[in-house]
Amino acid sequence: MGLVLENDVWILKSDSSWTTVYEVDFAAEGAASEWSPASHGDTRTFNGVQWTYGDSDPANSSARGVNSSGMYITPTGGNLATSTVSATRFLCYLDKNTSPLYPNASYQQVFAFQAIIQSSTDVSADTDAYGIILLDDVNSQHVQARRMYNADAYGAADKGYSTYAYWTAGSATAHTTDGTQMTQFELVLLNGSVYGSVTGTGTTFVDPMTTDDWRETTNTQIVRGISPSAFVLDKDELAFMFWAFRADTSTTAFTPTMVKFRLLSMGKE
Repeated sequence: MGLVLENDVWILKSDSSWTTVYEVDFAAEGAASEWSPASHGDTRTFNGVQWTYGDSDPANSSARGVNSSGMYITPTGGNLATSTVSATRFLCYLDKNTSPLYPNASYQQVFAFQAIIQSSTDVSADTDAYGIILLDDVNSQHVQARRMYNADAYGAADKGYSTYAYWTAGSATAHTTDGTQMTQFELVLLNGSVYGSVTGTGTTFVDPMTTDDWRETTNTQIVRGISPSAFVLDKDELAFMFWAFRADTSTTAFTPTMVKFRLLSMGKE
């Protein structure tokens, strides 16, 4: 059972299925060869794909790297993502730059980006956050699935999950309060929207768009091509990002760790 694009309409068919394009176990990779990036722009190839460390704040001394636990960040600052993303992050590209995820990607495909993220300590100060982002590298428009502490959004419980979308003309968010630290983060790029979800507490991937915990589809039109008046996530400029932000360094530190990541696709190349 899966989605197929026919005459610009997505149709659910029983004879279509997801194809795994790329999968990496960072815990296993780090056990064999640890990585401690020294500065913004440092790169390392994992399982054939180039990953880049980024941090636009030169005063940020976040611990980061890849070891036998996975790809980890202990954030000490940054900017939570509005028109730009300057939080501590690791990213790779869908089909641009050196050694991308999927150099044969086409506009006729659906893409599912899935990450297993664990953190031994939960977020505890207002606007502390971590999660995954799909970013258009040209216009900085992006959509997130994130774990976040936010007193205004989540009320007495103070923490939960949300999707956040930023584009040239505005932003949109959807959120739910939840005290459970779930581990499976997902963003599915459709032709017209992005589906985001966070679910489960294990380290085994589930099929995309099948979760029963928290899920949300962005309530804004997303165009998968160049269109200056719309929310654009162009596959030719698309980056996947694992990131973390810590608002107050005097509060309890937390270290989200991306244990595994995979990209799945459906449709014609």
